[in-house]
Amino acid sequence: MKIMPALLGKISSNQIMAVFTAGLFFFSMLQWQITRDTFRIGNRAYIGVKDAKIWQTGPVDPTTGRTQLTTENNRPRIGPSPVMEVQLVNGGNTPAADVTGWAAIDVVSEVISRDGPRPMPPGTNTSLISRRDLAKDAAMSYGMGRVLSPTELDGIMHGTLFLMIYGQTTYRDGFGGDRECTYCYFYQVRVDDVVSCPGYNRMK
Repeated sequence: MKIMPALLGKISSNQIMAVFTAGLFFFSMLQWQITRDTFRIGNRAYIGVKDAKIWQTGPVDPTTGRTQLTTENNRPRIGPSPVMEVQLVNGGNTPAADVTGWAAIDVVSEVISRDGPRPMPPGTNTSLISRRDLAKDAAMSYGMGRVLSPTELDGIMHGTLFLMIYGQTTYRDGFGGDRECTYCYFYQVRVDDVVSCPGYNRMK
């Protein structure tokens, strides 16, 4: 029972003050880091998908020679030469810098069901996103067309094949952090509209 008083007697007031000061400094730094991280989370740039659409293409305009896009209200939304579009928006409170990435459109038998990195697919059905900055609340859209073979269109209409658009966008937030947005959408014949894939839709 006399050990504690004897031990305390050997500790000077200066040593106690030093321990107290060190503890106070530690908790102050921890509080500062929490405050800083909270500020960054609340004010950084966040790029995500605002909307995804699909249109079928109409006849060629005789005056311009270009294929016309039909209105979104035309049913069904898919046809032999559909166009899918994904709109990305910066929903954060600061601009996103060096925004770049890729988007691809393809006909698949299974849509993406898991998250995780995916390499940019080769071929003409992939589009590179030019580097740019994206202000707060600003949006950018990427539309891609795909000519479907009769077999592909028949498979899509019977739910055995899926027309899918997916991609990856990278950028830097206002605090120097490297960020990423991945997305995946496909045409669902049962609802005659574009719906999100089970996986690959995330913001980091």
